[in-house]
Amino acid sequence: MCQYGVRQPVGYTIQWKYKEVSKMEKTIGQAIREARKKKDLTQEETSKKVGCSRTYLAEIESGKYSPGWEVLRKLAKELKINLNSLL
Repeated sequence: MCQYGVRQPVGYTIQWKYKEVSKMEKTIGQAIREARKKKDLTQEETSKKVGCSRTYLAEIESGKYSPGWEVLRKLAKELKINLNSLL
C-alpha cells in the first residue's frame, strides 16, 4: 500500500521509472542525431571518429541503448557540442 492507502501493483514504480529513463535516452539520441546531421556526418564517419561501431551509434540515436559517459564525452567533442546539451 502506498501512503494514501491505495494498493499499487507490484512493479508499478519500476515501470514508471523505466518509461522515464527510456524517454530520456530517446532525447539524448535525438540530440546526437541532430548534431551529427548538422555537421553532415554519416553514422559510419562519426562512429569511426568516436571509436564505436556504426550499429551501436544507430542504437543510441534510436533510443535503444544509452551511451556510457566516455562515449558521450567523445561524441560531444567530435560533434563540437556542449556535453550538458545532451543531458
